[in-house]
Formats: sequence, C-alpha cells, structure tokens
Amino acid sequence: MFANAGRWMGYDAFHIFPLAYKGKWKELGLDKLFDPLIEEPDGYYINSIRNGILLRCDVHRYFDAYEVTIDVDV
Repeated sequence: MFANAGRWMGYDAFHIFPLAYKGKWKELGLDKLFDPLIEEPDGYYINSIRNGILLRCDVHRYFDAYEVTIDVDV
C-alpha cells in the first residue's frame, strides 16, 4: 500500500456514480453539475475527474458493498 517508483499498489481509482447507471446520471441532471475538463462526445460527463475517487482496495470493496458511503452534506 505504498507508492513505490511511481506505482500506487493497493489503491483503486473508481467512479463515485457508477458507469453502469449512466442513463440515471443523465436523468437526474447530474451531467449539468459538472464543468467538464475533457469534452465527452455523448455529453454525459460521467467520466469527469470530479466523479472519481482514489481509495485503498479494501475500502473500495466496502464502498461497492454499500458498507461505506460519501456524505456530500458534511
């Protein structure tokens, strides 16, 4: 779990709002909340860096299992 020679072992980068729910992303209007750093041809902007997070691999698994969450109101 330490950075070594430019490699981050034991960490995962992933989407906060999953790609599998891309349609719901657009339906909820979340695409309009992001100023895209990179233009996406479909206009969804779900791949925005603001929809990503870096966590340790074990915490990522907890997040995917809904045992850990992100509270945006804090």
